[in-house]
Amino acid sequence: MGTLYASALKHDDAGKIRERQRRWITKVQSCGDVACIRQAYDDQISFLQATQGGRSVSADFTSKGPGGNQGDLAIFGPVDGLVAVFLTSTYVGPGGGAAGDVNADGMDGVVPLEKEHTQLSRDGCKVDLDRLNAKTWRASQTGICNLADGVTLQGTYRKQ
Repeated sequence: MGTLYASALKHDDAGKIRERQRRWITKVQSCGDVACIRQAYDDQISFLQATQGGRSVSADFTSKGPGGNQGDLAIFGPVDGLVAVFLTSTYVGPGGGAAGDVNADGMDGVVPLEKEHTQLSRDGCKVDLDRLNAKTWRASQTGICNLADGVTLQGTYRKQ
């Protein structure tokens, strides 16, 4: 998180980044269990990863799938066997953007990377991520994902 924070301070509004970090520290200090602390870290790392600074130190990959889906995958790490993952997808339906037929959704988290594999999960939805090589990841989606209409996170993501 330190690398993401330092990069966000350099490339984004430092005052806003510092204020967000202060609020995050207060939240962590008020946590009563490990689950709360883990969620606070995941939320803050995802926020920092989505900043201009965070994106500058992350590896970015894109997937253009059938049916109007475009996915974006940002990976930071590994650091001590963990990676920060920010996975989003946008679906443009047959009505097009002008008609408001656009949906977006995603998942993120800090997860272990073992043997070029990691997994994000949320409410019965699992997304397995496999690093095929330095320029390519494959995402496979299983379970009931309840993503926004038309959105899928699965596909082959290639380095931009």
